[in-house]
Amino acid sequence: MARVVIVSFMDNDAAERFIDLTLDVQEVGSMSKIEALIARPTVSCPHTYRKGDPYRKTERFGWWVHDPSSCNKPQRTIVRDFIKNLIICYNDLLPEIVTKRAKRAEGVAEVQEVVDKPEFATGGVITEQGTIHVTEAPHQESYEFWMVDSSNRTKKYKVERRGDRWSCECGDYVHRRAARGEECKHIVQKKQELVANALAQTLASGDAEIDPASPAAQVLAALGRPIEKDKTEDA
Repeated sequence: MARVVIVSFMDNDAAERFIDLTLDVQEVGSMSKIEALIARPTVSCPHTYRKGDPYRKTERFGWWVHDPSSCNKPQRTIVRDFIKNLIICYNDLLPEIVTKRAKRAEGVAEVQEVVDKPEFATGGVITEQGTIHVTEAPHQESYEFWMVDSSNRTKKYKVERRGDRWSCECGDYVHRRAARGEECKHIVQKKQELVANALAQTLASGDAEIDPASPAAQVLAALGRPIEKDKTEDA
C-alpha cells in the first residue's frame, strides 16, 4: 500500500521549484515520486448559469470553462470543490493524521506543568515523538516519563520512572498491580522499548557485544537488566 499526498501551491513558480528539487532527489533515491502536475483554477465565472450556455474544455489545463469569447472561466462550484472532486472516489485520510497530532499535543500539554516545575533544573526535552524526558538536578534522583498508547490506541497513559521505581496512571496499575508490586502492560511495553532501542543503538555502532560502560548497558542496568561479563572468558 502507498500514499498519495495532494499539496496545493498558490504560487506557480513555487510549485515548479518544488517539483524540480524533488526530481533532483529522486535521481539519487527517494521514498516519494512525482506522479503528475495539474493546474488548479482560483478564479471562477461570475455569470449565472443558463441552460444552453456554451462550455468547452481548454487545451492546456483541461478545464471546462464558460463561453471563451466572453468569460473563459470555470463555474464557481468547480473552483470551490476542486480538491473534493479530485478525491470523490476515495476516502480522505488526512483527518486521521490531524487527530493523531491533536492527541499528541494534548499529551504534551498535560505534562508541561511538570516539565516547568522549578525542581527540574534542566527542564524538559522532547527526545522522540510522543515522549517527554525530564532530568532533575544532579543531587536529585533521575525522573523520566512517557505517554504510552493504550492497547486500542484510543488514549495515552503516563508511565513514570523515578530512580528505579516505575508507575503508571492506568486503572490496572493504580487499583490492582501497585499494591502487589507488579507492573502493568504499559510499563512492560516501555521497558521493552527502551531495551530494544539500547540494543539497536549498540548494534548500529558496530559493537559485537555490549560494553558494560556503554549507554546501552546503563539503560539495561536502570531497567534491572545489568550486563554481566561472561565468566567463561577467564577460564
